[in-house]
Amino acid sequence: MTDIASLPPPESGGGGLRVAGLLSLLALVFAASVMWLVFTEPQTVAEAIEAGELSPLLETLARSLRDLLLELLGYL
Repeated sequence: MTDIASLPPPESGGGGLRVAGLLSLLALVFAASVMWLVFTEPQTVAEAIEAGELSPLLETLARSLRDLLLELLGYL
């Protein structure tokens, strides 16, 4: 039989899983956003990849998200 004193507390190790989950969620959102930009703004994505810069992608993504939020707020 196992002593209860030798078992680790139930809370141990949960923090690492939460961080890994958040990081994977952020990676998923970023990958989906880039794929969305590939379909909606292919020229911008191609130019950013050719130049090796991330800022044009982020600017286009921010502009698209802003337009989306403004349109959603228009419905309210």
